Amino acid sequence: MINLMIVHNNTRINPQFDDNMSYVNDDMTDAGRNVPEIGLKIRVISESEDRTAAKILIYCD
Repeated sequence: MINLMIVHNNTRINPQFDDNMSYVNDDMTDAGRNVPEIGLKIRVISESEDRTAAKILIYCD
């Protein structure tokens, strides 16, 4: 079994996704996403110590 993990050390931790925010990446157009605004929110409620698992809350406002 191969165990791989992608790590990006320059990414800021953001515990909440909000579709009103821009997720377009002008520097890497293939990496960014144009997300439609429908009021969707996803919030991290808790996570494991090694950050391999999380409990999330999904809701709309």
